Amino acid sequence: HEPISRRAMASHLEAEPLRPAEWTSRPEPSEGSAVDVIAVRREDGTLASTAFGVKFVTTRMYESAYATMASMAAKLSRSYSSRRRAAAKEDFDEDDPYSEEEDEEEEEEEDDDDLAVVVRVNERRVETTMRCGSDGYCRFADGKERPPSSTLEAFELQPGKNDVRFETATKQGRKFVAESRIFLWSHRDVVVACDVDGTITRSDVRGFVDSVASDTPTNAHVGVCDFFDQISTKAQIVYLTSRPVVLADATRSFLRHLKQTSGQARGRPPFRDAFLPEGPVILSRTNLVGALYSELVARTPHEFKTWALNDLAEAFSTTKKNPFKAGFGNKHTDCQAYRAAGVPIDAIFLINADSSIKLPFADAFDEHGGDNDDYGSFQGYTDPDLRQRIFHLLGTPPVPRPVTRPPAVRPVLPVAGAGVLMTTKAKQQLPPEGQTPEKQGGQQQSKNGSSFLTTPNSSTTSPATLHAAASVL
Repeated sequence: HEPISRRAMASHLEAEPLRPAEWTSRPEPSEGSAVDVIAVRREDGTLASTAFGVKFVTTRMYESAYATMASMAAKLSRSYSSRRRAAAKEDFDEDDPYSEEEDEEEEEEEDDDDLAVVVRVNERRVETTMRCGSDGYCRFADGKERPPSSTLEAFELQPGKNDVRFETATKQGRKFVAESRIFLWSHRDVVVACDVDGTITRSDVRGFVDSVASDTPTNAHVGVCDFFDQISTKAQIVYLTSRPVVLADATRSFLRHLKQTSGQARGRPPFRDAFLPEGPVILSRTNLVGALYSELVARTPHEFKTWALNDLAEAFSTTKKNPFKAGFGNKHTDCQAYRAAGVPIDAIFLINADSSIKLPFADAFDEHGGDNDDYGSFQGYTDPDLRQRIFHLLGTPPVPRPVTRPPAVRPVLPVAGAGVLMTTKAKQQLPPEGQTPEKQGGQQQSKNGSSFLTTPNSSTTSPATLHAAASVL
């Protein structure tokens, strides 16, 4: 019970065998997660982007929990020696720099000291003001998730996909990494939005498990890869899902590795392996519990999707230009989100577990007056009518993909003798009637009224005739 100074008490507590690092384990933290970002070159030449959703799941959250346990251990030690402190109260040096008030101030300063985040775009370090807060989310200096145009210009983005890497480290030297992609688009691009679970996969639950746990996912609608691969020749594809951000890497891996055989569903020989086109993946900013609550309890996943689509539309233009041409989903909440974001109601498609696709708002624009029950219904992604409709919405036919396919079989034409079909262009290239008709052969009319050019039997075929036949072929 001898009087003891506070400095001596602090030295004694530091020498105690019971310390927080010994009674609690510090597991290796997991890496962070980040959603893909879309940067758009606007009409005025400036760059704008969607929100940077970067979260280091265990960085600050774990450090905060560890600091709490350490504080509890310190309080237990102080409580253990409270009687000694009370007995030696008269010997405490009031000017001693070691005080509880200063200790609390230091803890508050540590809590307010956010972690700096290093950003690397295409393996090149870029100076930004991004910092990681105590909640694990990363924001720029103004507290927003979108950087200014000057910062985006410093990224030196290339058209299409750009790899981006976010790095941070604690004061103890623990490093954390999150990776995603930045897609550079033009303000002239048009966008087709596509849900993931139930829209690409055949079911929500099984498709989710298959996409997360399987290295070779197979639970997908027939023909979905080839369908969106064809669309990507005329539009940008954005994958929109209410999955939490912690599943960003798993979702990107699923979309990248999903493979189907093009042509097999139509009973034709397998022409090629079709993959989903590369595109940004936008996920919910909430954690797993929040995503499940929004999907299963509150049933409001459309609120996030509406926000994400409006965020993308804002990046395209400040004049509220609508870049969306079509949207695909498997729930009516998806349709609500697409409609609220400005997707035309005649371009919103709803697919069920049997791969049947319909237009949920067909009654609003059905020119048949509702007399045709099959209007707005399609038999899956391989339905030619669906492809015709989607490319009609996009305004142009699809561009053939650069793959090795056998040449298309031409239909057998009804010919007279050894003739070929005479087109309007070929007719214009023929000499006038009456000029050496005995050497050029004549025109005959088939039963269906089509005009044919008969191949002359004479060896003195005129060059004009050969040129016309070559043009037709």
